[in-house]
Amino acid sequence: MSSQKGSTAGPADAKVLAPLPNANKYSQIVTRFAPNPDFVLHVGSLRAVFLSHDYARMYKGKFILRFEDTDPRLKKSVLEYYGQIEKDVKWLGCRWDEE
Repeated sequence: MSSQKGSTAGPADAKVLAPLPNANKYSQIVTRFAPNPDFVLHVGSLRAVFLSHDYARMYKGKFILRFEDTDPRLKKSVLEYYGQIEKDVKWLGCRWDEE
């Protein structure tokens, strides 16, 4: 069996994020992930978590986890989902700097 270079994926093969336009104009890059705690995270949430977290880390900025629970008429928050979402974000390897 022959092995080809690059045949297995790993950290060295990871894609690099494109630079943010005008990032150098700001003293600090601050991003946030703001889920509504009305359900568990889904696959669509993962993109937002990773992009927000990774851009903040790329620019040595701040990543904020902020629950979007300001209008209960639109979406009812469920108490147990606050902790579950925090647990899931940590499980993904993302650590927030502020809530």
